[in-house]
Amino acid sequence: MKDAKKYYSLYSKKYKVSIIILVRYIAEQNTITKVLLCKLNFTYSLSL
Repeated sequence: MKDAKKYYSLYSKKYKVSIIILVRYIAEQNTITKVLLCKLNFTYSLSL
């Protein structure tokens, strides 16, 4: 059970990283997405 938990956490970390890479790649391809992400990041940094 412990090994399964370790494997799952390792897998989810890898999975999250690949999602981030995928989102970034799509954002690079799509200017509209890039603009939206910039606005989102700006709004997020303002709320901090």
